[in-house]
Amino acid sequence: MKKRIIIGILLLMSFTFLFLLFNVRKEKLETNIPLDSKIVKELDAIAHPSEDATLLKELYQKNRITNLYQIATGINAYIKKQNDIPELITKDEALASVQTIFGANTFVEHQSVYLLNAYGCGYEFQKDTYEHILGCDGDQFSSFKRKIVVATKNENTITITEKVIYIYNDWDDTKNKVSIYNNAQKEKLLDYFETPSIEELQVNIEAYLDQASTYIYTFQKQNDAYIWIGFSPIDE
Repeated sequence: MKKRIIIGILLLMSFTFLFLLFNVRKEKLETNIPLDSKIVKELDAIAHPSEDATLLKELYQKNRITNLYQIATGINAYIKKQNDIPELITKDEALASVQTIFGANTFVEHQSVYLLNAYGCGYEFQKDTYEHILGCDGDQFSSFKRKIVVATKNENTITITEKVIYIYNDWDDTKNKVSIYNNAQKEKLLDYFETPSIEELQVNIEAYLDQASTYIYTFQKQNDAYIWIGFSPIDE
């Protein structure tokens, strides 16, 4: 009986040692990346083709990388490589660009997308071709404030941690009626205030950082390029 107890204790000590050794090794492999580094800025730009809430809601309301969001990031990346904004993009060109971001095994169901950025409204998909939409309005009432707080590298993987708040401005001719929430689902109201509508609305995320939602982006290096492999909210 005593021999079994001793063996059990030794096994427990061995597992504990291996667990601690694994975590120490993991901590040594994981290093912080400066938030203003070129790679962090590039990956953030890829993951956010637009700052307009029309597209960002597709990411933050659904808490995943949707089919539409993949197309938007792919088309945005494709346009950046062109000398001029293309009037037409074939579905094969769009898919090839999506695959440079999400991996060669990625396939999408083609559909019209809104970009609402420097490249215009977006692209309408019909007859196997994306056709440039010249103008449209974005989301006039909603917006997001984002801040990257941590970026780490572990072997061939980069992880970016981001804080986000959602702002809804129920404005009219006289007032900005501003509600600030911890996320796009409006789970928690962080603040409410009113200002004259003639004043430019200014919200500093720093004031709400502790209560903001947290999201993790994961990128993995494949063939000398980083592929976007994961996005998820983190409960805190």
